[in-house]
Amino acid sequence: MVEFSVDKYFRLILNYRFNEARSYRTSSVPDTLYKFYPLYPVDTENEKRLSTLARNAIWVSEASKMNDPFELKTIYVDRNTLSNYFNFTEEGVDFYEGLFQAGVQNHSFASFSANASNKMPMWAHYANNYHGFCVRFRVNDKNNFRNIIYEDERIPLDVLFNEMEGERLKNERRGLAGYGETLMLLATITQEQFFLKHSSWKYEEEYRFVVDTNNRALKSYEVICEDLGITVEGVIAGVNCSPEHLECLRKICISNDWKPPVLAVISGAHFQIGEEKTDDKN
Repeated sequence: MVEFSVDKYFRLILNYRFNEARSYRTSSVPDTLYKFYPLYPVDTENEKRLSTLARNAIWVSEASKMNDPFELKTIYVDRNTLSNYFNFTEEGVDFYEGLFQAGVQNHSFASFSANASNKMPMWAHYANNYHGFCVRFRVNDKNNFRNIIYEDERIPLDVLFNEMEGERLKNERRGLAGYGETLMLLATITQEQFFLKHSSWKYEEEYRFVVDTNNRALKSYEVICEDLGITVEGVIAGVNCSPEHLECLRKICISNDWKPPVLAVISGAHFQIGEEKTDDKN
């Protein structure tokens, strides 16, 4: 895994070196990823989470089910700038906005984190204040995952749309049709919408799997881990995981021939979550 540079990555994209940019980003995916799950004293969703784990699967969810109101909204169409500065007609703005929005519709996501040992807020926010559990995955196919890039500000598309319109008019004068390479640039930038969030989420160190659900009636559904290119390496029960839930996790691990779950514990003199073996007897 190489240290990822956002500046280098976007320089590659803006120079139309798309394949090189994708390879560079894939090289930054770690060998191991983690996913956190809550468990509550009384909750019908507990059974769903545990049975999904038992089937060696995860759920993908549509954007509307995510917990960020700015999900898929980091990049936006600045209608005022296009109309008032670049002199686009209202119909022209509508066309380009529609072109952009078509590329981000009908996709679902699964989110992972880069580590669990120093992710106290993740245990608190996504594992019900340490009552839940975390699954450690080995990443077998890094092409299926991308890291989230965190931005301080939203990103307007007005300059790119102006370049595209200029390319279209230039080709039209030559008796040609189309937008040249700028259309591929838009498609690439559109895909980035899935992997951009505000910098306040940086603590998550999120990596994301994205799937096209255009031909699916249900946008949230279960996916077998093998199909994602990941393998369960272990299960970590939260510091406050109940004995009953720990026993459920132990049985699931046994039935899948995984190592017994370990228990998250307060570790040493540092702000870090360690792991402690649990009883692995049948």
